[in-house]
Amino acid sequence: MKGFTPLVLGILATLAFSWLGLAYIPDLQIGHLDPQSDEEGTDIYPMPKSGMAERGRRVYVANGCFYCHSEQLRPDYAASDIERPRDAAPSRAAKMG
Repeated sequence: MKGFTPLVLGILATLAFSWLGLAYIPDLQIGHLDPQSDEEGTDIYPMPKSGMAERGRRVYVANGCFYCHSEQLRPDYAASDIERPRDAAPSRAAKMG
């Protein structure tokens, strides 16, 4: 138990420094920058979302769609019910009903 406190402090320090280096410092450096346009002034980066895309994003978040549709890559056997082959395991909804 003598080395437990330094171990825990070392783990917390490692997590804190990694968070600072990977999230906080880059946000301080570039988080306040305004969108930039190209030399001709025609394209803006990052491209602003259209009105319908922004409205769709708000509906997606408000309805909690991201819980199931998290846009993570999944293996073939974990595809949606429509895309999943018939011989794969049944979905959770089929098990409940």
